[in-house]
Amino acid sequence: MSSRATRLLTLVVLIFLAAVACANASPRAVFGESWSSPSARLQSLIDAAYGPGRINVQTDYLGAQPGDPEVIVWNSLKWTVLQVREISGTAHRPDFGWYLETGDAEPPRVDGYNDGPVFKRGGPESATIPFRNRPRDIGFYLRTADAGSGLGPRVFYSNRMYNDVGPGGAGGLHDPVSGGDIQALVFDVSAWTRPFTWLVCFEDHDSGAVPGPCCNGTDNDYADYVFEVRAQVTTPVSATTFGFLKALYRE
Repeated sequence: MSSRATRLLTLVVLIFLAAVACANASPRAVFGESWSSPSARLQSLIDAAYGPGRINVQTDYLGAQPGDPEVIVWNSLKWTVLQVREISGTAHRPDFGWYLETGDAEPPRVDGYNDGPVFKRGGPESATIPFRNRPRDIGFYLRTADAGSGLGPRVFYSNRMYNDVGPGGAGGLHDPVSGGDIQALVFDVSAWTRPFTWLVCFEDHDSGAVPGPCCNGTDNDYADYVFEVRAQVTTPVSATTFGFLKALYRE
């Protein structure tokens, strides 16, 4: 279990950029049998953090239900700070960070210009990243040295549209068969902590592969890097639910 140090980022508001599609169009994550010990599995981690029986990891992530958005990004518009707190993970901290959305189909280049690490090894307990008061869309990335099945290093994004489809981009073996593999699950946990709080859970192997036994390919357990994102609101709001946010930013 990694430390629970909290880092502050000068970012602002979470909006859901998606064409809210019909029930049949919603992508679904495919779960495998975790290679980790029972206590390190995603359901156990979430139960320990927010209480047992409150969240079902296979049905309660954003995107699992009809009307949920397919793409989730954080936008620096109305909130001044995002607090990022590590829950659990085996990834090296410099390999996890934020990036600016490109606004097109091209994946962001994680090269230190429009991105940055959230947690720095040996760095201070908190960090502030300014965006000059301009609305900026951001997501989170996880860089892995081995994507499984001999695929080598890879960068995975919380916005699935930037991830390839299928193992090594060879085509989908399960849903979603287009639009990019789901490499990160996002849960709205506001009801069990503070308002405007989400849990982001990364799979560090290529989730487009068929889950299999340890340790080749992927287990699709989405428990390899788990962190909490909390927005500090700067303007009064009358509701804090996902339904409210979805209605507010829906076209």
